[in-house]
Amino acid sequence: MRSQKLLRRADGTAEVLPSKCDRIVIEPGDQFVYRTAGGSGWKDPLTRPAALVQRDVQYGLVSHAKAVQDYGVILTASLEINAAATETKHAEIATARGQVKDFDFGPSLDELVATAQEQTGLPTPQKPQPVKWAVAKMQRRAQLEATNGSVSKGKESTAKV
Repeated sequence: MRSQKLLRRADGTAEVLPSKCDRIVIEPGDQFVYRTAGGSGWKDPLTRPAALVQRDVQYGLVSHAKAVQDYGVILTASLEINAAATETKHAEIATARGQVKDFDFGPSLDELVATAQEQTGLPTPQKPQPVKWAVAKMQRRAQLEATNGSVSKGKESTAKV
């Protein structure tokens, strides 16, 4: 999950806010929730002691699902560690993923854009489009270059030789 800002109103409605916003009016009884994406850390998550993952789940810092998916720690409904199942899950994850990278830049930009709405609840960002005057200027420049081989740049002129 990526970072997310959520405004829960006292009347029960909820609004997902964009990542860059300010001057949000929050009334008494409203709740502003700011969820941040977890850091990737520097070590293999499978080496994190199960007791620390268990504590993170108890504190609400890591979800039960992420404890299994990311750390391979299997907890019971009462959040007790199932050591045998955890050992099996660790082996399963390690085999499936192969060698751990020292550093990972994460998914490609195309993958991030493809999953943006699902992960953030906001519309997928659109690629910026050039303003019309800039497009027209580039087209005029290209026409000039095609017709006479030179383009004026302020006081100086460059010509094809």
